[in-house]
Amino acid sequence: QFEEEELRRQQLAEQQRMSQQQTATAPQSPQVQQRGIPQQSPAPATPTATMQAQVPSSPPMASFKTRKVQLHRGAPDSAFVDATTGMAGIGIRFITVTGVNAPAVPAKIEFVHPSGPASLSGNININDQIVEVDGMTIMGLESTDVRHLICGIPGSMMTLTLVDFSDSSA
Repeated sequence: QFEEEELRRQQLAEQQRMSQQQTATAPQSPQVQQRGIPQQSPAPATPTATMQAQVPSSPPMASFKTRKVQLHRGAPDSAFVDATTGMAGIGIRFITVTGVNAPAVPAKIEFVHPSGPASLSGNININDQIVEVDGMTIMGLESTDVRHLICGIPGSMMTLTLVDFSDSSA
């Protein structure tokens, strides 16, 4: 399964390179996608919510300070490991904006699980925005693709590059 995950990461990188080289031809309204944290209870997880949204224009990235946060993915025996894939997350829920005419914007963190690796790092907050995962830009990617980049081998180290657009003085 880990080889499949690495192959998926390589495919995402190639798709990203190709999409940056191509121009959009068909109009399409932006979509907001939300990714949840795996359910703690035995109840089945709900599917990813996709809804139409008005997309505000984001300020230029150059006007905001970014920070890199290194943290470990969930431990093998933690609640942050997907029982199906064996891959571990960091305990966040985020939204992405995608679509042909959507601006390439970061994934916004909506929720940080209090006992998850992100919260325990002390460096990741609600409203922070993810611009890179392990050095790969995620702006414009679907939420599922961002999740594939964030989730990995349980206990492995990862690096997020974050910006907080709510504090323009940063």
